[in-house]
Amino acid sequence: MKLLETKVESEGLLTSNDVIYYGFFILHLMKDVPKLFGNISKKIVQMASRSGVNQIHIVFNRYFSPPIKDYEHELRNANDSAFEISGPDQVRPADFSKELKNSKFKESLVRFLINDWARDEFAPFIGSKTILINFDYCYRFEALNSKVIRAIDNGFSYGSHEEADTKIVYHLSRIDVNCNVLIRCFDTDILIILLGNMKKICSTLKVWLKVGVGNSQRHINVTKLYEYLREPLSSALPGYNALSGCDFNPACFRKGKSRPWKIIENSLKYQEAFSNLSEMHLSHDTFAVIEEFVCQMYGMPNVKTVNEARIIIFNKNYKAKSKNESFREQVRNYDASNLLPCQSELRQQLLRTRYIMNLWGNACLERPTDLSPHEHGWSEKDRCYEFVWFTGDQLQKLVDDIIVQPVDEDSSNEKKSDAENDVWEASSDMESDDDDGITEFDYDCSGEKINEE
Repeated sequence: MKLLETKVESEGLLTSNDVIYYGFFILHLMKDVPKLFGNISKKIVQMASRSGVNQIHIVFNRYFSPPIKDYEHELRNANDSAFEISGPDQVRPADFSKELKNSKFKESLVRFLINDWARDEFAPFIGSKTILINFDYCYRFEALNSKVIRAIDNGFSYGSHEEADTKIVYHLSRIDVNCNVLIRCFDTDILIILLGNMKKICSTLKVWLKVGVGNSQRHINVTKLYEYLREPLSSALPGYNALSGCDFNPACFRKGKSRPWKIIENSLKYQEAFSNLSEMHLSHDTFAVIEEFVCQMYGMPNVKTVNEARIIIFNKNYKAKSKNESFREQVRNYDASNLLPCQSELRQQLLRTRYIMNLWGNACLERPTDLSPHEHGWSEKDRCYEFVWFTGDQLQKLVDDIIVQPVDEDSSNEKKSDAENDVWEASSDMESDDDDGITEFDYDCSGEKINEE
């Protein structure tokens, strides 16, 4: 996110009409968490109401089963122990921060807030404001004659969004008046998703992001940043972020975000390819261009395929200088993580990237994607999604399948060229699970073969 922040100067926002909170961010702002759930509930509504705006949106994640973020939850030592909140007088767990890693606890807490805020004693806290809580539905809370009125707001309700990130963008897309909107969060993905959807949001809306806590708080003028980046770079950002590593997708080893960003920022071809990932039907060419992008990430700008780049990098350090040189001694301590992913691995990474791009790039829609995780780089086991790292055999069954016979020094240039082609073909065969020369990239998401003229 800091790579983008530096592009424009963002002075502080003076006034806003609406504020959208990333739900559990409010809890992270809470310094002294009360002992009783009833007091926690009151403190949350008090903190949200201090913003001085007319309408307050509090957006929470919704937890589908199975979630495609299972790997990320595992890394955070998340648990799913059952938890029930019986009423406002119940004492919270002693280790509140630990429980916030429990999706069952968070779900129970949100449902408690939705019911608790409907009590009339919350009318003075709500006052003349409108508070919206979005979870499974969007619940509207207003106070009238010292009574709280709770109703479902169909304009902001939807059933297919899971992440609060995309829900926030959906809320923005439903605000069609000339006003300033402040988004309060700590998730870095939200800026990427916002920029990827700005062209679909009302042009008179001015969007700001406030991130960080304490002395590190800062404002980001999202509207101004979008005007600076323009299209198609802004629309390409969700795909770039998904491919280079996010909560849903593994990152390329030691490549980070800076190098991929510099490459895509200066290439219209790559920007258009990543933007096209949100389309329903994709050509082989789109995947091929992104494969070139990955090669450039690894310092191979003139190479088109990852398999070819892998061989070049390997041979640069380990190619035998003579027929009598010992190959085994030279590569004893070789670290394969320095190589690019093979084409079979990259294919699965790109399929996951396409799925995430559809979720993020279509966040303004009630149903952002109809794609299935099972067809886009995940498999389901014991009600959990796992990455499909590659398809086909990991290694060739016979050593003879990967051996290329050496060429005599006095051979013609044509024979040398044929030998080099054999090297590339051997590499391609190692990673390919094709049938009659057709790869997974030759099909659209419906399984129909793409005709290439």
